[in-house]
Amino acid sequence: MKLPLLILLTSLLIYYFYFYNTTISIAVIPELFTTEFNRKNNIDSMIIYKDWIIGTAKESHSLMVYNWKQNGTLVKKYEEGFQRPNGISLLLDNYIVVVERDGHQMKLISIPDLKIVQDGIGRDELKRPYGSTSGIIHFKNITHTIVDVFVTDNYMKLDDNKKYKVVPPMNELHSRIHQYRFYFINSIFSKWELVNQFGDTSGRGVLYIVESIVYDSMYDNLLIADEHEHVIKVYNKQGQFKHIIMGAEQFVGEPEGFVLYECHDKGFWIATDQLEPHTNFHIFDRVTLQHVTTFRGEETRKTDGVAISQEYDLFCAAHGDASIACFDLKQISKHCTSCCVVT
Repeated sequence: MKLPLLILLTSLLIYYFYFYNTTISIAVIPELFTTEFNRKNNIDSMIIYKDWIIGTAKESHSLMVYNWKQNGTLVKKYEEGFQRPNGISLLLDNYIVVVERDGHQMKLISIPDLKIVQDGIGRDELKRPYGSTSGIIHFKNITHTIVDVFVTDNYMKLDDNKKYKVVPPMNELHSRIHQYRFYFINSIFSKWELVNQFGDTSGRGVLYIVESIVYDSMYDNLLIADEHEHVIKVYNKQGQFKHIIMGAEQFVGEPEGFVLYECHDKGFWIATDQLEPHTNFHIFDRVTLQHVTTFRGEETRKTDGVAISQEYDLFCAAHGDASIACFDLKQISKHCTSCCVVT
């Protein structure tokens, strides 16, 4: 072995063992169950709805519906003309939005009957959409409800191999985030519209490679993962960068899905650090946005999306591109008791 290569490998080994054994103390929390492992599906994101976990399957162009009360038993595979479904999010109590990367659009689907209510959402402007926030109430009275959804658009340039892997120049990154508004009358969908597009084109707030996005209405924090810089950048709902960057010292792999655990005005974020052989899940304080601790499962790895249900004490995460692993949320919350102290 040539000396420079030997030095490089030795340095990497030292870094690996030093980082994982001294810098971060990682708790190990066992999974409650994992769904059937099937690489043909390529599970990305998911939501928890009553007894169901509904996950997007990118390779089989479908939605996978599991029953978490039956340890992740497959209920149905829903195929309805999806083109690489990626993000999925809840709107109100009876709709989901599914983001199709290769369809350049979103579909609004009613649940639990899984019927397409509206397709073609955003088709004129979305180029390579990935993630979406849950529905954010913009207005509500007895009959009318208006809901906002933010969507990431990771449009890229072709490389020499004709693959979309080159980040565009900064002056072209002004539409990384799209804000859509959905109108409902007596809980029946009426119409949708695009109300805003944004993304900084200079400075620390530039969004280079984006997928996951989540909003905390209490603090007007719109968290956006930037996989190029391995951090989470915080904007407000109006599309202004708040000059807050999370996880610069924690993320080693790509920052993927993240969810919010709420308790009154406090709580914590669980953010995915996509790694092998084990995914790390970093916990950040909801108020300060500072890192608190890190945990992992016994087998969960290479995680994309995650989902949370405080009602059912459930935290679920994509596992190995082929399955969904679920955890007891009570075991996770024990590691951030200070995040929920009410003063």
